[in-house]
Amino acid sequence: MHRRTISRQGGQTPSLLRPVTRARWTLRRWADRVMDERVERAVARRAPQLQHSVDATVDRLAKSLAEVERDLFPVRHLLATGRRGNRTITEPQLERLYQQVRTVTGVQRLAGYGRQTYRSLIELELRGVGRIAGSTSNVLGKLMTTPLLAPPPGPVLEIGTLYGIFAGGLLRQFRRLGDARHVTVVDPLVGVQLQPGSMGGGDLSGSPVVPELVLANLRLSGADDDEFRLIQGYSTDPDTRAAAGDRSYAVVIVDGDHSEQGVYEDLRWVAGCCVDGAIVVLDDFDDPGWPGVRSGFERACADGASFTLIGTVSTSAYLRFEASAGDHHPRRSP
Repeated sequence: MHRRTISRQGGQTPSLLRPVTRARWTLRRWADRVMDERVERAVARRAPQLQHSVDATVDRLAKSLAEVERDLFPVRHLLATGRRGNRTITEPQLERLYQQVRTVTGVQRLAGYGRQTYRSLIELELRGVGRIAGSTSNVLGKLMTTPLLAPPPGPVLEIGTLYGIFAGGLLRQFRRLGDARHVTVVDPLVGVQLQPGSMGGGDLSGSPVVPELVLANLRLSGADDDEFRLIQGYSTDPDTRAAAGDRSYAVVIVDGDHSEQGVYEDLRWVAGCCVDGAIVVLDDFDDPGWPGVRSGFERACADGASFTLIGTVSTSAYLRFEASAGDHHPRRSP
């Protein structure tokens, strides 16, 4: 018996199979067309219902968004502080701040402490007159970090206060940890905030930068009169330094003249009135808008000031003063 063999040559379909192949192709096209028509009819039947469902969902979302916007309106006004931004903070921003505080202080559990500090920041500015200078992350970082670094016993010196609200808040943060402190505030308080390049115009808050408001804000923050003193004058003025130099400080906030020369002179002065191990907070150290802060610090260290950089949180640097034999000052209480 002879078997007839069908072979493919050159990739061509053998002639005997071409009718079958053509029929399969025709059948497939017919099946696709039938399926498409069924789908189209099904969609056409459901389209009005689907459109109604989509419209209802869009209307519901629009209503919800309008309610959220309505509810946020008073919140935005509540957290506005007479500045370009406001005091809101996002969860990623807060977690990034917590991680920086953990790195600098070694304290790991911060959520509860952070919430308390944030509420205090909002309350301080709502109760006070004026504002605290700085971004929410930077101010919150300073309020949280400074007490957690466990500075040695002794008073606090703040160089540059604006309205005095931060100084009162820092005293509250120390009290939160069971640590009572006294603060000396040094500022020229000439009616406006002074910084290199500023035009000397009115503050964003609309309030004058004057001694009366600083004293009022310290009291409004909860500080008693025997917990603070105000020395009005420039930190570079010999009389100001003499008045503030009657004691050695365990904590110093440097937030005065942001020029390189201004920071250099403040740090050189601070090095002469700190106790050994004092914590010095240098504001705007990592702010690109104020390059003179970092360069002033580097210049002071190159000139012999004994500061060790512990780390940075937001845009502030945290330094530890290490007294040498030549610049050691005994600890004197106020």
